[in-house]
Amino acid sequence: MVNKMQNDKIITNYENYRENKSHGEHSYPFSIYSCVIPDLFSEVLPHWHEEMEIILIKEGKGIVSVDFEKRVLTAPAIMFILPGQLHGICQYEKERMEYENIIFHPRLLQSHDNDIFDQQYLTPLLDGMIQMPTFLEEVDTGFSLLYAPLKECEETDSPLMVKSLLFLLCSRLLELYPERTERAARRDALERVKPVLVYVQDHYQEVITVADAAAQVDFSEAHFMRFFKQTLGMSFVTYLKNYRLAKAEEMLRTRDASVLDIAQDNGFPNVSYFIREFKARYGMTPLKYRSR
Repeated sequence: MVNKMQNDKIITNYENYRENKSHGEHSYPFSIYSCVIPDLFSEVLPHWHEEMEIILIKEGKGIVSVDFEKRVLTAPAIMFILPGQLHGICQYEKERMEYENIIFHPRLLQSHDNDIFDQQYLTPLLDGMIQMPTFLEEVDTGFSLLYAPLKECEETDSPLMVKSLLFLLCSRLLELYPERTERAARRDALERVKPVLVYVQDHYQEVITVADAAAQVDFSEAHFMRFFKQTLGMSFVTYLKNYRLAKAEEMLRTRDASVLDIAQDNGFPNVSYFIREFKARYGMTPLKYRSR
C-alpha cells in the first residue's frame, strides 16, 4: 500500500540523514511522504540514500539543492533526485511550501536477469548517464508529460498501477532526454565526502574536531576545509553546528527533556551558546519554539 506519513516526528526522523531507513516494504519498496515547510520543519539537511526520490512541489516556494546546485522553485515543480545524490530543502524567506516525496528503490523496476531494459534504459537513467534535468518547472518542455504520471502515483493505492506509472515516467524521460553524458565530477566529490557525513551522523553527540573529520578522508586539515566548503557550500564547522541544531529541534518537539539536557545530548556543552545559536537559526529561543 502507498504509505502517506503525516506525523511530523516520523517525517523529521526520515529527513535527518537516515541513509539506511527503509521506505515502504522489502516486497514493495515505495513510499510517499507529505511535507510542509515550515509547518512540520524549517529545513531538510543535505542527505542521500540508495533510493530514487522525486519531489512534487504542489504549493508555495522553497529553496532546494541537489549535488551542490541550489535553486528557488515555485509550484508546480518537479525535482528529480538519483540514488546517491546529496539533496536538501529549506524555507525561502517567509514562504510556505507543500510538497510530496515519492521514493522508491530501483529494484522495484529492475528485472532479476539484468535484461536489455536494465542495461540500455533503467541503469543509465538511475546512474545519471542521461542528460535529464534535475529541476523542472511548469514552463519547461515536457513538464506536463512528466507531472501527470507522478500525480497519479500520489492518488492511487494500487501497487500495480504505481509500477506501471513509474515505467511510463521512465519511458517519457528517455524520450524527452535521449542524450547520454558522463558522470559529473561533483558526483565523485560527493562520494569522497560521504564518510565525513556518516561520521557526523554517528558521532554528533561527541566532541568532533576538524582533524577528526579530515581523518575520515585522509586529508590534511587545510585541504579538508577547502574541499568541504567547495563541495557542500559551507564550512565543516557550520555544517556540524546545523546538524546538531536540527537534531535538537527534533528533540524539542518530541521529548520533554530540559533545554540543558537537549543541548548536552546534541553536542552543545554550553547551554548559553546553544540558546544563542538556536535563536539565530530558528528565530526564537528553544523554550518559545517548544511552546509554539
